[in-house]
Amino acid sequence: MYKKLIWGTFFCSSFIVAADEHGNRNGEVSFDKSGEEYLVAGRDFVLLDKNGTEKKLLNRNGYTITTAKFSSDDSYIVALEGQTKQLKVLDKNGVEKASLRLNYAISSSVELHVTGYDSTIALSSNKQIYFYEYRDGKIVKRAELPFPDSTFINAYDISKDGKYIFVNDRRFIILKSPKTWIFKPAKSFVKVTGKIRKVRIAEDGSKVMVLHQNGRGVSLHNANTGDLIQSYMLTSAINEIECDDKLSKAYFNGGNLNLDTGRSEVSRKFPVGKMNMSADSSAYSVGSLIKRSNKVMDVKAPYQLFSTAKFTGDVLRVNELDKSYEINIETKSVSKVASKSFATGRFQGLVGQSSDGRYGVDASGRLYDYRQKAFVGRPLFGTGGFALAADISANGDIAFVASNKVYIYNYISKKSVKNFDLPVTLNSESQINVVLSPGSAHCAISYVDADASTEVLVYNLKSSRFSSLSRKVTAAKSLLFVSDDSLVIAGGKAILTTEYNGNKWVVNDSKSLLIESGALYKVVIDGNNVAGLNENGRIHLFDYLSGREVYTVALKDGKTSMRAVGK
Repeated sequence: MYKKLIWGTFFCSSFIVAADEHGNRNGEVSFDKSGEEYLVAGRDFVLLDKNGTEKKLLNRNGYTITTAKFSSDDSYIVALEGQTKQLKVLDKNGVEKASLRLNYAISSSVELHVTGYDSTIALSSNKQIYFYEYRDGKIVKRAELPFPDSTFINAYDISKDGKYIFVNDRRFIILKSPKTWIFKPAKSFVKVTGKIRKVRIAEDGSKVMVLHQNGRGVSLHNANTGDLIQSYMLTSAINEIECDDKLSKAYFNGGNLNLDTGRSEVSRKFPVGKMNMSADSSAYSVGSLIKRSNKVMDVKAPYQLFSTAKFTGDVLRVNELDKSYEINIETKSVSKVASKSFATGRFQGLVGQSSDGRYGVDASGRLYDYRQKAFVGRPLFGTGGFALAADISANGDIAFVASNKVYIYNYISKKSVKNFDLPVTLNSESQINVVLSPGSAHCAISYVDADASTEVLVYNLKSSRFSSLSRKVTAAKSLLFVSDDSLVIAGGKAILTTEYNGNKWVVNDSKSLLIESGALYKVVIDGNNVAGLNENGRIHLFDYLSGREVYTVALKDGKTSMRAVGK
């Protein structure tokens, strides 16, 4: 029998803004067993104390952490880098203890479990669950469970003792030996209707909760027999639900439900996000929000990112829509200034822009003048368009990157300059950057291949051949030619200077610059002044000759004053 539950007016709860040092934590929150520490995933992967104060930045390599959990005894951390497909074990200082490269696709909704006395690590991937153990300083793959009939794995949970697992509506007993794991399906399983969105097993293994009927049905079952104990029907569907260890109470975004009595309470609804529960059920999280004792703490700590940056002497001007700031390296001061009127026009589908922000170009090859608020010429590739990225040089040359070819066209003379083939096939997921040297002697292209590896190609437009780098780079979010023979590559924690020797582009480490945390997405250079824009919101200002970082600033989202921050 289903009991109808109706959600009413939200209760009020006060918001607390957590102290922060590193921002852009855009992932889920995970709790330790004692309730004393939190993990917050995202571009900046941080360890916080229970008050939200940052204790340690854990991913100084700059890679985004998709999801993370504490080990069963809270002594170490298991983290997943979705983009690089790396499963990592870290200590609480962020020191890597072990790493394993995964050879399967990582879903954006991947679910990570760390459970059992042996800290079994489980990861879901569409139609399979993979099992690992961290032993003797290594992550070892132990088994995989393909789901019967190639059905997608919508939800799963492992018992606290690691002896059995529920996948969707089925129960499997895990039989472990030193050499192999066997998954023995139980004779009976729970019977529910519609798509299952979540399953949770009680701490003692006696009961299982199932969120089914596309998020509207909540039912409680005997874990051994599958028999129905209690069921409830919600008036509106939910995506996420978590329970206390005894499965006596279920919490969801906007309320909670007593699974024994059917009594419900409603509360303030948060933005959509992945949900987790503390071990003692005193707190739960939705995305980057933590609710405890009717108080809500936001641990996201976001910072403003800027799309354009340009030096004028010792002053760096950064812009993003109506936000414009001037940062003086010499005086180490920041002032908010009026935004420029151009670069805010009606132009859509931008794939490239001039360094001063005046001109933009779209996938069809149309050039747009933001100052005149008008298109210049007609689409070069038809209204459908196929350009994936573009760059506009000061002499009027535009480099368009298509899937397997580069077209260079001068919009002033309205003539084709050069076309050349690429040795790879690119797409919209390839994270492409392209830049022309000042005299259009070279064209540099960076991209990320199917294996998440970064590649940089430099084409000599005079000799019509590619020149390679002296060594492989791990990231290339921004490319900038300082001259026809000097290319700067920014990405990850490095701003690398490369110099052309007539054959290769040689990385000159003595002229390269490093940041301590985060990952760079843009670099600007003028004479001896260098600015690196970081994906965690920091703007790093360097003296090029000495290599010193002389000033670091950031603007917290929602604030108007940009302030000096730590590196």
